[in-house]
Amino acid sequence: MPTTVCVDCGKRTSTWRKSGMRRCLKCYKEHRVKNAIRRRKDNRILCPKCGANRMWPISNQCWPCRIKERRALKKQIDKGLIPTGVHCTTCGVELNADNWPNYIRKHYNLKCHPCFRKGRNEYQNSIYYSQRKPKQEECKNDVLKHYGAKCSCCNEQNPVFLSIDHINNDGGKRRKAYPKEFNIYRFAKMNNYPKDLQILCRNCNWGKHANKGICPHQMSKVAA
Repeated sequence: MPTTVCVDCGKRTSTWRKSGMRRCLKCYKEHRVKNAIRRRKDNRILCPKCGANRMWPISNQCWPCRIKERRALKKQIDKGLIPTGVHCTTCGVELNADNWPNYIRKHYNLKCHPCFRKGRNEYQNSIYYSQRKPKQEECKNDVLKHYGAKCSCCNEQNPVFLSIDHINNDGGKRRKAYPKEFNIYRFAKMNNYPKDLQILCRNCNWGKHANKGICPHQMSKVAA
């Protein structure tokens, strides 16, 4: 095998792999790493806003600028304002009061209404949703069974009408203390079925909410 002198370290080495290679194996690997770093630096695209950081692959800005922008958007949305100059992350259309309703905006979702509905339909038709739905139904049935499987006010037993109610009327405070993915049935099962929960049908539950914490059925019983 022909030999030559390495152009980097000066040691005598065999011309391995390709004919005309003038580096030893160790220097050849170091040379490849240096070239890869140089090419990466030459080809990187800097953030157009700050000009210092490399642009995030799925966005038109770097990660620190993206975080700063999202925080500013959240402050405006929390105040009830509609930010200007915001575009849909899917189709790129500018978001406004017509195509960005409040039920999407309050969750800081940067998608227009058509793209949001399309993504939601794709999710509901996916395999993950079909596997998740039976688990949710099983969790709900376990909770309803533990609390008696009937409305504590009017004795309704159809599970379609039944729901969980907070006896002390503090459901809003509890939901604020938990993330947006809060599920009352999962919460009850994971916390060993708290005693301050009960089952009400949706009619009694809404009547209790509209009547300042007292179901109209109970008021009629007291009057009688």
